[in-house]
Amino acid sequence: MVRSVSLNGGEPADVPDSAGFVLANVGPWITDQLDGGTRTSGELRNVVTGQRLAWTANRRIQYLRCGPTWCTGRGSVDRVALQSLDGSDLVELPWTGELSPMNGGRLAVGQLEFPTATLHLIWDRTTGRAAGVKVPRPEGGPGYGWNNQLSDWEPEVLTVRSSDDELVVLDLGAIR
Repeated sequence: MVRSVSLNGGEPADVPDSAGFVLANVGPWITDQLDGGTRTSGELRNVVTGQRLAWTANRRIQYLRCGPTWCTGRGSVDRVALQSLDGSDLVELPWTGELSPMNGGRLAVGQLEFPTATLHLIWDRTTGRAAGVKVPRPEGGPGYGWNNQLSDWEPEVLTVRSSDDELVVLDLGAIR
């Protein structure tokens, strides 16, 4: 069950008909993708407007996670894959990693893994433009990741540690 609290305060209240749902990566949406992305179809709901959207996994994608405009998951050989909500428009990137929808689904934010580095990426899907910070990966270990694991599902600011001495702050709201 998903619960909400008014911005004016008060007691938390159950969101009607939200049993079996969790927060999606794009607010104010909830999703029934509870099981680690192994389902092949389901629903997204906007808790503010009540809008409902169906999603269907393309048969070539595993571990699908959807926002209101597109879905991401793993394609062949654990490569990053994107699709439309209905399973069409499949795009498999030639890298492993993870992307998540942010800013209403306009942005794809995440990381792509290369043999010696991790690329922290922000891709504006409406303009096709992308920017990233490529961080060398220590031999035998993971690179530095986004510093938002314990933060908001849809943060306004991302931080990435590009070295032990440098922290880069990325303001997603500044992307126009």
